[in-house]
Amino acid sequence: MGADYYVFQYLKITHAYGVAYIELSCIRGYYCDCLLTNYDSDTDNPQQHEEREQYIKSIYLTPSIEPILIYDEVGYLKQKFKEKYDNPIYYKIHEKRKYWKDTGDLIEDFDDIISIYKIEIREPMT
Repeated sequence: MGADYYVFQYLKITHAYGVAYIELSCIRGYYCDCLLTNYDSDTDNPQQHEEREQYIKSIYLTPSIEPILIYDEVGYLKQKFKEKYDNPIYYKIHEKRKYWKDTGDLIEDFDDIISIYKIEIREPMT
């Protein structure tokens, strides 16, 4: 079954050699039935209908969370962040593999990490 858009959540790791990403989740998203408004060419303005549809889509494609700072030079900001994200980050460091979104070189050590943010990206299907 297809989707109208996808919601991706990542850990964005800025380190001494570039930027790395860890995908946390991918969820399929669907526009509501409000996009299926009854457009009548005799009574409605087609441009107004198109603008309304684009506005509703922009609401759905706006991330539901602002980037959340998980880790900075001092360390994890909360103990629950350490408990939740420590294992995936160590796995990423020891995996020694780059993914398509990663830029720069591989993370060599945990001490090379400058900051970690949890981010959300919403991408429409084309």
